[in-house]
Amino acid sequence: MLGALLDELSAVLGRLPHVQLDHLPRMADFAQILAALDLANAPCSATADTILLSDPSPNLALTSSSNSSSADAADAPDAPDAADAADASSLEIYLSQNKRLASEVIDGDAVAIALAQFMQSRQTWLGTATELLSVLSPPETSRTWPKSAQPLTARLKRLSPALRTIGINIDYQRDTDKLRTRRIHLTATPAK
Repeated sequence: MLGALLDELSAVLGRLPHVQLDHLPRMADFAQILAALDLANAPCSATADTILLSDPSPNLALTSSSNSSSADAADAPDAPDAADAADASSLEIYLSQNKRLASEVIDGDAVAIALAQFMQSRQTWLGTATELLSVLSPPETSRTWPKSAQPLTARLKRLSPALRTIGINIDYQRDTDKLRTRRIHLTATPAK
């Protein structure tokens, strides 16, 4: 058992220098190791030494089959079908899980939902956190809605990776005037 594990490790480490991802996702080192694992476990007919990741979050068909009558399959539409999961590479599975988790983070946060709705009608926005707080519409029942600019900025920093997956980039800038006002620059790009 240990010998098989060390053989696999040796194969992955041998392929690792040849892995080239054209877009590095979060935890890029881990993604490169998964790509090397996929190369090491590729069928013997596969001779490619590089994996080009053109879409950082591939749209995988990892859904449960429509003829399944299980209640769990209906409750979890993103659950992978056994046949699809066997065909998907470990890198593809990792990236699809990252996208699913980011989607769950956004769906569970009132600020993220309000920001996504706000950015649907515009490509860019520039202003202070106080200005952003005043233009976002809080839900009526949220007790976790930030009451001032500082908690809003902290929440945006935590949500930033998840918001990037849906195409909302957040940058922070300081004015060069005497007050050195902090500005938030929101940019909407097509989601990948």
